[in-house]
Parts: sequence; C-alpha cells; structure tokens
Amino acid sequence: MTGLLRSSVNEADLELLRTIGIHFKWPYFTCLVIKLDKNSVDSERYNRADPSLFQLYIQQLVQEVLSRRANGFCFVMSETEVVALLNIPDQHKAMHDVKEIGETIRRQITSLSNMTVTIGIGPSG
Repeated sequence: MTGLLRSSVNEADLELLRTIGIHFKWPYFTCLVIKLDKNSVDSERYNRADPSLFQLYIQQLVQEVLSRRANGFCFVMSETEVVALLNIPDQHKAMHDVKEIGETIRRQITSLSNMTVTIGIGPSG
C-alpha cells in the first residue's frame, strides 16, 4: 500500500491487490489521512482499552463510508493514523467529493464515538 501512496505502483502490484479483492480501475488516486486526536479521548478511557482498538474502530468506520461513496480501501498506518486510499476517474473534479467524504467521516466519528479526528486530504505521491 505504501507504494500507492508514493505513486510508485506497477501493474503487478495492482494485480496482487486484485487477488485479495481490491480493485482499482481508475487512473488517479487521492488519499485521506485520518489522525485520532488523542486529546479528545479521556486518558482513563484510552488507557483502559487497547489503543489499537481506536484505530480499528476508525478503520472500520472509514471503510464503511468508502464502500457507500467511493472506490477505495483503508488501512492502519500508525498508532494514531488510518489512511484511506481512493481511486478516482478525474483528480480535479473529484476533490469536492473527497472533501465531502472526509467531512462525513469526521462527523460520524464525532457523533458515534465522542472522539475527534483531524483529516488531511491530498493526492497520493
């Protein structure tokens, strides 16, 4: 996945992804980096649970949004970051939609879990 984020992917990489059910059919990619704002989680709540559960929760919520609104895949990148990689047909026209998807993710996480996230949006590479 990190090859896609750096724009260094070839057809063999895409074929490997297809074998595990991830299909990227459009020529462009953009990404959202969803970072948990640790300050938004009560320290007692954060320390009581396994911290990886927060990332898993965010990843599942993001993937659910993507499955309804875009062609994409998300994965945990670090202790506090989840990356959503979106495959898009036109990178200029799609940025408005990508911003709306990011806002949907942000609102759902805030309303459903009482946590906040910061989302960075931009082209991969």
